Formats: sequence, structure tokens, C-alpha cells
Amino acid sequence: GYFRSWWNDPRLAFNSTEQGGCLDSISMAGSESVGQLWEPDLYFDNLVTLNKEGGRLVQIDSSGSVWKSEQLTLTVKSPINLGKLPYDNHTAEIVLASYSQDIKRIRVIPKGGVIGEEYSGVGIVAPQLTSSVWSFGPEAEKEDKEKGFETPGRVEIRSSWDYLSLQFGYARRPKYFVDQVIIPSLLFLMVSYIQFW
Repeated sequence: GYFRSWWNDPRLAFNSTEQGGCLDSISMAGSESVGQLWEPDLYFDNLVTLNKEGGRLVQIDSSGSVWKSEQLTLTVKSPINLGKLPYDNHTAEIVLASYSQDIKRIRVIPKGGVIGEEYSGVGIVAPQLTSSVWSFGPEAEKEDKEKGFETPGRVEIRSSWDYLSLQFGYARRPKYFVDQVIIPSLLFLMVSYIQFW
């Protein structure tokens, strides 16, 4: 997916066309030019593997607001409970934090969110996801998934550090599990007991 982050750096502010300048925004692509800008040192707290799939794109507007987008594939640790199999529901979580700057220097919040420990803003935005085994989204047990889903983010403060939790739900579609596992197992069991008749 695409990992997008926004921040404001007043050192990058410039005059817009309304203020007599030449540009309203500056776009930069590629790793070399983007790497010369200051950016928050965010890391994924529950990360297992990270693959950077493509390049990065940065856009700076005249007020010094910076938008960065990069394509990533993440594998994260997230506990699951199989106690209600095949009717199990789970919540996947991606946790972000600043590596070296506490809340006195930087606040990590979801887009459009508020500072503090609560759900707010936009955490994850996903297109329609299809799977024969799983349904995705905040109400994943419902089958109405014509559109994608959007979930809020949640900020938790731990020892004066912001930890942004991005969560989404997913649920097993029981029909697939019943058709592919339970029924074949029962048929195999019945065939094995035929010899005793």
C-alpha cells in the first residue's frame, strides 16, 4: 500500500503566486532529492518486515506543509484468537511512533486528528479488498463490501512518546472454511468407518 505522511516545516515556506511568487507548490520525486529534506523519523513499532516497492513523492506547498507518499509492503505482528474458528473476527494493528523525538518536539497524530489519547482523524483508507477466505473492514462480518473502508487512528502516550495505532478488522468467511475443510474432513471420516460395517 501507500504510506502517506503530512507535516509542517515553516523553514520551507515560500511566496505563493498570490503573494508574488512563481509557484504554489513544489513536487519532488525520487530518493535523492527527497532525502535532503528533514522528515519525521517515524518507525513501525510492531514491524516484522518492510519492503519499499517504489519511489517516493514529496509535495511542499507555500505555507511549508509537506506531504510525502511512498509505496510499502509491511508485515507486522498482530495477535489472533482462533477460539471461535470458523466464526473468528480479528483486528490487525499497525503502530507508528517517532524514533528519537518525544512529545515535546513532535506529535504523531492521524490525518485530521486531534492531539490526545482518543480515536480521531483518518488512520487507514483502503480500496475494496477481495478474498475468498476473509472479509475486511471495521465491520468485517458484514458482507456488504462494495466500497473500501476508512478507519480512524488512535494515539496512545507512553512515557512521553506518541504511539499512533492504525487498526482494521477482518473476519473469516465461514462458508469457505466449512466447504474446504470441515465437509471434506467429515467425508474422509465417514469413508474410513465404512470398513467396520
